[in-house]
Amino acid sequence: MTVRLWLIFFICTLFFVSLSPLSAYGQGFNTFNNRNHPELDWQVAETDHFEIMYPAHLAGIEIEAASISEASYTALSKNLDVTFDEKIRIYLTDEDEILNGFAVRLGYTNIWVHVNDVARQWSGNTKWLRTVISHELAHLFHGKAVRGNRGLLLDFLTGDPMPSFWAEGIAQYETELWDAYRGEQWLRTATLDDQLSYTDGRSVWNGRLQYAVGNSQLRYLTSQYGDSTVTQILKHRSSYFLGFLKTHDFYKAFDETTGQSYRAFYDEWRRHVNIYYNTLAGQMENADSLGSKPLSIPGQYVYDVQVGPDTSQIAVVSLTSLSRPVRRLFMVDKAAKKTRILAEGSIQSPVSWHPEGTSIAYASRTRAKNGSIVNDLFIVDTKSRKPQRITHNRRAISPSYSPDGKRLAFIGSERGTANIFILDVETRTEVQYTSFEGDVQLSSLQWQPNGRSIAYSIFDDEGKRTVQVLDTSDKSITQLPTDHDDQFPVWHPSGSQIAF
Repeated sequence: MTVRLWLIFFICTLFFVSLSPLSAYGQGFNTFNNRNHPELDWQVAETDHFEIMYPAHLAGIEIEAASISEASYTALSKNLDVTFDEKIRIYLTDEDEILNGFAVRLGYTNIWVHVNDVARQWSGNTKWLRTVISHELAHLFHGKAVRGNRGLLLDFLTGDPMPSFWAEGIAQYETELWDAYRGEQWLRTATLDDQLSYTDGRSVWNGRLQYAVGNSQLRYLTSQYGDSTVTQILKHRSSYFLGFLKTHDFYKAFDETTGQSYRAFYDEWRRHVNIYYNTLAGQMENADSLGSKPLSIPGQYVYDVQVGPDTSQIAVVSLTSLSRPVRRLFMVDKAAKKTRILAEGSIQSPVSWHPEGTSIAYASRTRAKNGSIVNDLFIVDTKSRKPQRITHNRRAISPSYSPDGKRLAFIGSERGTANIFILDVETRTEVQYTSFEGDVQLSSLQWQPNGRSIAYSIFDDEGKRTVQVLDTSDKSITQLPTDHDDQFPVWHPSGSQIAF
């Protein structure tokens, strides 16, 4: 063991200089989008603990980001007993519609802002900027809390200081509320299916399950041992070379802090969630109680199903396999029992049938101005199967044909504010029908069968998720009398009721 550690120390000394260029090279969003943006004019705003980097066209966002960052610093510093000697850098951009951010242990985080997808991919009432900044900062605080005394390389060569599930679990536990899309539904499904492993490669949702498992285990751990146990685990160090080298290993720290191995804890936690979710399931009706036969549709993972105008055909957006993880838009002819592929790519839901069944409108991520990744609208002919792009650099989703097929309503987003637009299918001219301002996102737009109104779900600037109805004749808006986490409105064929 001593020889191995001396060898590690020697290698670390030789290659320590290799860490220096990472600071410059890693500070780029091109890791995800494969594009640089030299056209941007970057600005810097400083607070007591942060340097906030943002393009000039986002001026104003640094004020909100500064408030969130400093509040997060205060809470995380107290909870994890960590402070930073140097200012943390936060890079913000809206060049891509990517609902994500990432932290780098060298002391900075990159975050995409003004992403409308938070309205349909997440639940809960916390706005995106608050969630993502605090979450990514939690990663940096976690990294600092477990840092050894001789650099990052030796930390990872002598142990596992930040297992991915534990890192994401701490970030969620410290900064977020437990809700459906950020964990609960993935953990519940995996438990009931007896597929709690997020590393088996069997599910497209394994990434989300990893977050949920980590969060759930943190909650169970603190319920059994108290919140202070988390800090004690993070502070644990193993000493080598008479204390010259001190590093953190999660599994050893867990064992010595709690008095039981992580493996034993995992088995205990697994029994706990199994009892909890199976007890709940035993009190609920199953899908068979609906009295309907399941549809036979293509795909291993289904994102959207839309019945055609005459009900003989169905549009399906699905992922056929994990070996080729590309979404496809299928048209299923129920009578002929035939399936055709109309389009493939990063197709978003929902899609919309033309009332005559001749085409389907959909949104898909594509390259736009300056190589940015954004959503634009397409129409595919159901016979020729030739997609046609009808918007460019529009950040548009949720197309919905009017009952007469002459207009296409959609959601367009700009600078973090979403609004409803109606496009004339023939002339391609568009008219804005709502005038929302501020931090507002929309999703799940659907035209009323009589052609008068449009239903949609809104994630407003106060964090409320509700369903609203827009009257296209006078542009008035009716708020449905619900104020929970309401999403995905669907009209009754009579147009008199909405399911959501």
